Amino acid sequence: MPSLISLTALLGAIVSHASASPADLKRGLSLPPLIPKIPGVTEPLAENAPPLPILQVPTPPLDSPPFKTSNIKPKKIGYFWTGAGDNKHADFLITASLDDDTFGEIIHITDVNTSGNSPHHLGSSLDGQTLVGGGLLSLLKTQDTAFYFDTSDPYHPKFDHSNRGILGSIVDEIRAKPDGGFFITYMGSAVGTSPGRLIETDAGGNIIHEWPEDVKGTLNILEEQFSPHGLSVDFEKNMILTSDFVVPITILKPTLGIKKADTLRLWDLKTREIISTITIPK
Repeated sequence: MPSLISLTALLGAIVSHASASPADLKRGLSLPPLIPKIPGVTEPLAENAPPLPILQVPTPPLDSPPFKTSNIKPKKIGYFWTGAGDNKHADFLITASLDDDTFGEIIHITDVNTSGNSPHHLGSSLDGQTLVGGGLLSLLKTQDTAFYFDTSDPYHPKFDHSNRGILGSIVDEIRAKPDGGFFITYMGSAVGTSPGRLIETDAGGNIIHEWPEDVKGTLNILEEQFSPHGLSVDFEKNMILTSDFVVPITILKPTLGIKKADTLRLWDLKTREIISTITIPK
């Protein structure tokens, strides 16, 4: 049954993408929740939905409970992308003071539109105007996988939008581009298998590429496990290095065994093409 549900979700995503407007295509695929939020109706559903073996019931998030916040404006602040332990309340971004005299005081809480994403890495644009947080396990609730925040007011970030790749999921490492936008490793395919993808966005957080896109590169990642996890970009030397980790779906219970990788991919930054696959000696 999990495989059937995954396939159904994937086919639905493809159909939605095919009928999307040009503006939607620019932003990247973003699907509404499978179960719409209905006050007084979906809250009990979220509370009583049984756990499933792999996929989880895509219930709408419960609103975060009230948090005590402060109106201070410290010189140093930190952003913390996290979620509720129950996987039912909305995942959220915490803005907190890092000044010595007010260290740890919460300034603002920014909810996103889903829950149970297993918030993972968080990256900032070089101009400090945008944050992007990845959902490591958003796939399990068939949700968008990347969440973008407007930090033009650094003390009160606003949730801007979320999206997902057509070919990839399981969001991991994030690197900002000098001209705006990000490179992001998506460790798995749209259903959590190999191959994953190296996602590229523009400054608005719109997915513009899912690398590799050339024939040679596509054959490369189909021939050998491609599960991009670590990411390093040298913009001066025009090089990208990604490291492969595990096939994501193989670490989820029940599993027949974890499929690990021992490879690095060296990319040409200008062409976004894989120029070498490096096997790490055992």
